[in-house]
Amino acid sequence: MKRLAAVLMFATFAVSAFAGYEPEKWNLEAKEKFAAHRYGVFIVWGLYANYAQGEWYLYHGNLDRDAYERMVHGFYPSKYDAREWARIVRRSGAKYITITARHHDGFALWPSKVDDYNISATPFKRDIIGELAEACKAEGIELSLYYSLLDWHRADYTPGRSWLRGDEWRAKQKPDYASYKRYMMGQIAELLDNYHPINIWFDGEWDHLDKDRGGTFDWEFDDIFDLIHSRKVLIANNNHRAPRPKEDIQLFERDLPGEGMMFSKHQPLLDDRPVEQCDVIQANVWGYKIGENRFLTPEQSVALIVRAAAKGSNLLLNIGPDGSGQIPAKAVEVFEGIGKWFDKNGDSVYGTKAGGVSFGKKVVSTRKGDTLYLHFLDPEVKEFTFLLDGKKTAVKCERPEGDVSDIVVRFPLGGREPSQYVEPGSRQAWKIIEETCKNPGNAWAAIDGNPGTLWHSHPEPLAKTNPLPPPQSFTVDCGAVCEFGGFTYTPRPDNCSVGVVDTCEFWVSLDGKDWMKAGVGDFPDVMESRKARKVPFANPVKARYFRFVATHALPANDRLAVAEVDVW
Repeated sequence: MKRLAAVLMFATFAVSAFAGYEPEKWNLEAKEKFAAHRYGVFIVWGLYANYAQGEWYLYHGNLDRDAYERMVHGFYPSKYDAREWARIVRRSGAKYITITARHHDGFALWPSKVDDYNISATPFKRDIIGELAEACKAEGIELSLYYSLLDWHRADYTPGRSWLRGDEWRAKQKPDYASYKRYMMGQIAELLDNYHPINIWFDGEWDHLDKDRGGTFDWEFDDIFDLIHSRKVLIANNNHRAPRPKEDIQLFERDLPGEGMMFSKHQPLLDDRPVEQCDVIQANVWGYKIGENRFLTPEQSVALIVRAAAKGSNLLLNIGPDGSGQIPAKAVEVFEGIGKWFDKNGDSVYGTKAGGVSFGKKVVSTRKGDTLYLHFLDPEVKEFTFLLDGKKTAVKCERPEGDVSDIVVRFPLGGREPSQYVEPGSRQAWKIIEETCKNPGNAWAAIDGNPGTLWHSHPEPLAKTNPLPPPQSFTVDCGAVCEFGGFTYTPRPDNCSVGVVDTCEFWVSLDGKDWMKAGVGDFPDVMESRKARKVPFANPVKARYFRFVATHALPANDRLAVAEVDVW
């Protein structure tokens, strides 16, 4: 009955949201099964692994394409063992693998009959995808196949905004989308019929803005999507936009779903289909990069998985094997650590939905049936308070000394409904009630606790609206009267060279009507040092409202950006 209810839920959303398109029963059931997995492993691997500089090396290295492609004669991953990969993934607790069957460089990891730029042209010759499909089946995990819509290899591809650098490459192209589409359809059919994946994972649409997004290009997705659905396979499309009706899985790239921090600023979180966030285990690296030695710890990796699950999302955790075909030893250690946590706590992730209550990144929740799973991610937090049928309820966390892992507290709901409790005056209670920049909703980025998100006066897209110079301001209702001793201002990161606010004002009010200037910030060294700045008030003040005013920015006072503003 629970399964049927979930299927009917997907069906209700789909029919109501997309008149004219109604998913078939197999589609709804496949979505339900996929969403229950909650955790998969992403493998980005191809010809570029031999260069050991990441999957975009042909582009970022500004290489000669013909020279790059001669590596096809030296690609021989002698240590590739599909069964061992599958064992590592299964032991990590993951339920599926997504592998780059073909990335942007156009090289295919299977013996395609549609184009000869594939594994058959290498001295290795073995069918990478075929062997992995068999290994996944043997280990009881499922296979998803990544396929790039963007292609840096074929002459009939129409170059877009993220194509190879240099006019000489564009001059060699003979764009013919009808030809290129036939090639893609042929390769996708091979993947569907030979390897039977659970979904096709597209990437690269962002190279061309499609007509249905206000652009001039037409990918003719209906034909492509209908081909995939005809084989009863799901569709995911990493386009950084709201998904189309026939796209079965909503993807977020390195963005916690619904928070719009990086690629998903124009992508609302939908509730009518499964959601998947992809992220990296090796710092800022998808394909293998020999010089990058920073890896997430098992605890940090689990936190990513759990925070995604608390949003009702799967987490696809990426690693790039090296040119020999081996998964880096450090990554294997991390996966083993994740697996040990899942051995004890897998019930708090698999088959769950969003729990609906949280304490920022410190405590998040998932839910399954009548059990609420409270994930204590911060070792400093010993207690979490939420509402249960409107009544304040506190749950304690008992953590062994020195343990920094996610501690899961299983709370029986007894038929009652949990809801969020917000301490009056806490950051969670803050609301933006006014902002002068013509970029609606953007001011929240300055008070969200994340210095990676920016409040800025250059709306997206830049071409449509001129930037706004200072002074610009935003006003916050704290939800209760608080005492402030000063404010903290964090400039935009040091990889940004324009719009860096160097002077600002901080105003306060008890009633939102009468305002008093409480402090002024003047930071002449801000271009050299982007550290957070604490500005004390002459005397502590009591207020419910505060207003931050950016009064000047460097190097030219024609736009602004701010990472964070806080009070203390």
